[in-house]
Amino acid sequence: MKKILQNNKIRVGLLFVCCALIVVLSIVAPKYLLARTLTEQTNHVEVAPEEYYLEAGTMMSRNTSSNLSAVDRIKLISGTWDSNMTKCDITEGFLDEVEAVELAKKQLDVYYKQGVYPYSVQIQYDNLYSYSSELYCYMDTSFDTYAAYLWKITFTKYDNSVENIVYMTESGTILLAWTNNTKFAQTTTLLDFYENVQIRDVLGENKLYTASAMKYMPVASVTIPYPDAEEIKEIKNGALITLRVSGDLENLQALQYTTEHGQGIVLMPLQNNK
Repeated sequence: MKKILQNNKIRVGLLFVCCALIVVLSIVAPKYLLARTLTEQTNHVEVAPEEYYLEAGTMMSRNTSSNLSAVDRIKLISGTWDSNMTKCDITEGFLDEVEAVELAKKQLDVYYKQGVYPYSVQIQYDNLYSYSSELYCYMDTSFDTYAAYLWKITFTKYDNSVENIVYMTESGTILLAWTNNTKFAQTTTLLDFYENVQIRDVLGENKLYTASAMKYMPVASVTIPYPDAEEIKEIKNGALITLRVSGDLENLQALQYTTEHGQGIVLMPLQNNK
């Protein structure tokens, strides 16, 4: 045997056979193992972890909610659509805090320039305001599919002499603007305001709405549906705004009112939408 192994030809032959076996195994073995693994996985079903479904549901809800129109958001927030309200972290909305504050300043100027609100909170000399904000989430109760966010932003003048509270949707629709100024005499009625302003500027949305306005004073007491709003003491004037949205008519009421500590303007759906 020793003599056989000493033969160079035999040693070369054995080495060749070993190499051939290694090559064949390196090709065949992975294929066999892969086929076995695929067979095992194909014949075995596992339930995905619960958090996978929760994350997918959240993403679907956010995607669907981002497509809500300005009017849809008003309905969800005001309670025209059944919804649950929760106070949430300011990072949960579609806008960050700085974006929301800048949008609120811009939208409030629409009312200020038309003479239906006494203050602008844009930065100017002797007109510096600090701000604080809160965010509320409204989720529909039927399918938990739609969510709308309501920003409550408080602007306080540097000398604490003026306070403005703005409730705004993420479309840029101001639903309520309140100030502690009790002496401001409105130079433009809400009816004149809505007859002369572009409705897309009020709603903060570029969609084309057919809108009309008429004078309106509620015949019954009105409750503001937005959180922590000061109770209405007296209604000064109002307007009924009718919007045509995709063939449907939507009625909104806008009211100028006073409270115990100030006055404000509120926009909300007409009760029972009649």
